[in-house]
Amino acid sequence: MLRNYLKIAWRTNWRHRSFSFNSILSLAISLAVCLVLVLLLYQQWEMDRHHADADRVYRVLSQPDPGQAEMASTPARLGPALAEQYTGVEAVTRLRQTFASAVVDEGRFQFTGFYADPTFFEVFDWPIVAGQPANALTEPFQVFVTQQWAERVFGDENPVGRTIQWRDTPPFTVAGVIDRSSVNSHLSFDIVASFATLTSGQLGDQEDWGNRADWTALNYYTYLKLDSNVRPDQLDTAFEALRTQHYPEAESGAYTFRLQPITEIALGPYVANDPAQGTLPRFGVVALVGLALLVLFAGGLTYVNLSLARAFERTREVGIRKTVGAQRWEIALQFLVEGVLIAFLALVGAVCMLAALVPIFNDLYFLELVGVQADMRLFRDPLFLAVVAGGTLLVGVLTAAYPALILSRPQPSQILSGEAIGRRSQPKGRSRLRRMLLGAQLTLACILIFTTILIYQQGTHMLETDYGFDVDRLVHVQVREAPPEALSQEIRRIAGVEEVAGIAQLPLLWSWYQTFLGGDGETRMRAFTMDAAPNTLSTLGVKLVAGRMFRTAEEPSLVVNQAATRQLGFEAPEDAVGTTLQYDDSFYQIVGVMEDFHHRLSLDAGQSTGPTVIVPLRDDPAYFLVRAAPGQHHDIMEHLEAVWQDFDPAYDMAAMPYTASIDEFFEPLRNTRDLMGATALFVLFIAALGMLGMATYASNARMKEVGVRKALGASAVQLTALLSKEFVAISGVALAVGLPVSWLINRLWLDFLAHRIDIGPGVFLATAAAILVVTLSTAGAQTWRAAQTNPAVVLRDA
Repeated sequence: MLRNYLKIAWRTNWRHRSFSFNSILSLAISLAVCLVLVLLLYQQWEMDRHHADADRVYRVLSQPDPGQAEMASTPARLGPALAEQYTGVEAVTRLRQTFASAVVDEGRFQFTGFYADPTFFEVFDWPIVAGQPANALTEPFQVFVTQQWAERVFGDENPVGRTIQWRDTPPFTVAGVIDRSSVNSHLSFDIVASFATLTSGQLGDQEDWGNRADWTALNYYTYLKLDSNVRPDQLDTAFEALRTQHYPEAESGAYTFRLQPITEIALGPYVANDPAQGTLPRFGVVALVGLALLVLFAGGLTYVNLSLARAFERTREVGIRKTVGAQRWEIALQFLVEGVLIAFLALVGAVCMLAALVPIFNDLYFLELVGVQADMRLFRDPLFLAVVAGGTLLVGVLTAAYPALILSRPQPSQILSGEAIGRRSQPKGRSRLRRMLLGAQLTLACILIFTTILIYQQGTHMLETDYGFDVDRLVHVQVREAPPEALSQEIRRIAGVEEVAGIAQLPLLWSWYQTFLGGDGETRMRAFTMDAAPNTLSTLGVKLVAGRMFRTAEEPSLVVNQAATRQLGFEAPEDAVGTTLQYDDSFYQIVGVMEDFHHRLSLDAGQSTGPTVIVPLRDDPAYFLVRAAPGQHHDIMEHLEAVWQDFDPAYDMAAMPYTASIDEFFEPLRNTRDLMGATALFVLFIAALGMLGMATYASNARMKEVGVRKALGASAVQLTALLSKEFVAISGVALAVGLPVSWLINRLWLDFLAHRIDIGPGVFLATAAAILVVTLSTAGAQTWRAAQTNPAVVLRDA
């Protein structure tokens, strides 16, 4: 019986090829978008599940302030304290990030990696291809390297026992090799060095970081494996005890800790200071799933719409089949089989589209930034193919269910006598339903187009924002391992360079906050802090409003902005000059007050400005700020490349104009705009396919009326207007509903943005124009073709 249903379904769809093609194409687009998302989600879901005891491995998250985002980093002593004070912890390992260039046989090779405790291989299950994890990473200056890095550095030689060196340290000995590429993990590294190296005191001028007793320094990542009979919430008591012990003066809710399952890092919530690579945060997934479901919903509506548009022809078929004894469920099943066949044909088209869609999707900046990529190799997995086939079957059944129930309902006497046929040769009540479905698609397209235009305008506006300093004339250069003083002198010699200032934190691009204590001993101020050279303000182009800039790095003084003076309680900036602030265990005198400027790029209103403090830079700078003469950015970047090769050829030069960095920060916003725009186009295109099918059937159903009107003198323009009136009305209703809803929705997210734009009338007009153009170019074109027919032929064949 199923074979007969399939044969009838194939013949029916072939007989109505244009409508079948429209249905298949709309569903294929929808399924292709959904398949890309499924590929991405599967890759994220399997992350870190290769570890033998993945269900018992957790990462510790910290939250220094109640209103601050959770952080992936923790104090250095947290892990050992948990292991000592709580018996339910089977193993703890700490990680600290590092990156440098290693020297091997006089060659220099970049790497990224971690310092890790010896328990690294107890907590994590890594495939070892050389060396033994037992008793590994117990001695200072031991390292495990990845197989990929070892092949690049050592070639075909066995790296175990070889030595590598970076910075001014004793040589590191390779103890083993990890095949990192064979597993999907959020931890990305080339090298894992022993944590004992940090506590050895042999790292030159570096501090003994591994033994830091400062519980407010959140610079380490703590992972632990629980006993099999211990629940993660049982550690809450231990966390609270540690908080009470080490943060006795902290306010309620400050410096709290919790466990995050390692399998929930990917697809989990956003956390700050996260070392994870290749993970997609939950809010990104929700956005992508929402867009995919919108496109799938639009494709399903088109199929339902086209099925109902063909209802007039199918009612006679249903009446005859019921007359000869067919049951309602048999007729409904026939329509379901047709819908499932359409869905699987659409799946074939969707898979063909993926070859072009996946590379475009993977090129999105925010996916490249986190290292997330959809992979077509998943189609080799039988389980994945089974899931896709099951999902396609479900889509086919759901989209065909309503037409099947509607078209199988009338009795044969009603159908054959014409009682089930109403105005304009359509089944009673179905015309209104079809208009509602088409209106829903156009309303959805209206909201998406409106949002896309606003995101474009908002992004453009943010790029043109005045940040309070001369971003157009600044280039930032990361020093890395180059000798700072020599590099600074060479940069100053470049034609077009006006000033060079050393700095530890880049305003806008890297926020570093510290807490300052006022002279009264009670006033606390959390401020963005920059360790900077004395000429930093002149390099930035920021003016002083009171006092002066500190003159030397040794001077125990600092400069604050006007926002800081207001928070400290001073009525005028001049009143703050000469007062003292406590910073860590040192006391500094305020010698100057500067203008406010934005210290942080943020989409959240109120987080880009605030108290800012500049303290003297006493260590080597992490960056140089280079102030260029007007219009000299391009030439300076070319000369910087040449200078860099003389100092540190192992690294690619890390220099960029400030404007380019700001542009890069807002790239995810542009990606969102592109995704919304593509979704809007898909939905609009799918709606146009449904509208074209409806217009075709409406025109065919009224061909006799068209012939009579033409014979009585009606022009083609009048007939086109008559036949298109219904679709223009549907578009008008969609705009009347969609535009106010679009305004309300977009006001919600705009209210949270810094430097937000106003929604002007141009957005409404552009959205309305887009909807009306699509309506007139699809329905109007089809009705114009119908209006051009010869009335004599129409009336003769009627």
